[in-house]
Amino acid sequence: MNGPGRLDLEQLLQHGPCRFGELSDGTRHYPGTLVRCLNQLSVDGLVFLDSNRRYGLRDAEALRLRFTSFRTRFPNLLSDAATEIFE
Repeated sequence: MNGPGRLDLEQLLQHGPCRFGELSDGTRHYPGTLVRCLNQLSVDGLVFLDSNRRYGLRDAEALRLRFTSFRTRFPNLLSDAATEIFE
């Protein structure tokens, strides 16, 4: 994964659940881009919106495992992104 979605996941992995404004400040996406990315990440089962209107990762450890598995199968596609996110 690269592009805006990766930045959103990176922000959530580093800082935990965030409100829309915090994500917007942290990723510097335009609001429309951020909405589109968060909706897609939600549809993909990676993020959720809690009762306090904060976006969070469904399971950060499972997400790390998914990235690790993907990086193992496709090392050239995710190597730089995974390093930035997990190290």
